[in-house]
Amino acid sequence: MIRSSVALVLCLSAVPVLADPASYASPQEALDAMIAALESRDRAAGLVVFGPEAEDLIYTGDPELDRTHRETVLDAWGEG
Repeated sequence: MIRSSVALVLCLSAVPVLADPASYASPQEALDAMIAALESRDRAAGLVVFGPEAEDLIYTGDPELDRTHRETVLDAWGEG
């Protein structure tokens, strides 16, 4: 459930990204980038993390549902 939520939570901005997903020096850096994108509610940042080909997997097209998914992941992250 959390995995699918992560894939759906990043939608709020309408700015597309036309690049491959970012690469990170460590898993922690990748996780930090994902959390930062979630916290910023920045669609472009999310697409940098996951790549533009993941757009249909991480955004539902429903801003309210995307907000709910984003908050679910951030709440789970905050609980540890």
